[in-house]
Amino acid sequence: MKRMITCLAMLAMLCALTACGGTQEPSSVAVETTVEETTEAAEETTEETAETTEEETTEAETEATTEAAEETTEAVEETTAAAEEETISPDAPRFTGEDYLGIWGSGRATLTVEEEGDGYLVEIKWASSAAEGSVWTYHCVYKPETWHLHCDGTGIRTDYKYDEDGNVENTVVYEDGSAEIWHTDDGCLGWTDKKENAGEDMTFTQ
Repeated sequence: MKRMITCLAMLAMLCALTACGGTQEPSSVAVETTVEETTEAAEETTEETAETTEEETTEAETEATTEAAEETTEAVEETTAAAEEETISPDAPRFTGEDYLGIWGSGRATLTVEEEGDGYLVEIKWASSAAEGSVWTYHCVYKPETWHLHCDGTGIRTDYKYDEDGNVENTVVYEDGSAEIWHTDDGCLGWTDKKENAGEDMTFTQ
């Protein structure tokens, strides 16, 4: 009887030990699985954070570049507008190259403008007397930014003189003159001679 009781007790202890051992193994597996899942989640979060940061940095740099370009464009436009305001009065009338065509007069001087290729030929004849005088010849281009006819360095001044028999003697004084022909506000023409200032205070009417 005692032997039977002893055997039953040992069997009970063995079952208890087996039960304890059976519950420990799944716990270890579960812990290892949880660690691996946590590590993978952390790595995914790190990658997503890095990608998000890179995208935000790129967007910020693009926006900064765009804003800088827009500011530069606005500054250039403002500078151009200011330069135009300094060059031309906002109330000044607008003239085209065709508005210069024809024959204009001022005392003993005549100013003739005719088309010449893509530009204009300007000839100014100034008679200092019945027998002698000077002729200025300019090959001009029309400047839309100033509405002037402009000659840069190719102007020719020729002096002429008639003798008693009506023969004329021409003398080229220079061939490097510059000038501008421009419209006044009242529809007349002005002449700016940049070589000798010969056209000072002269106004030509048609």
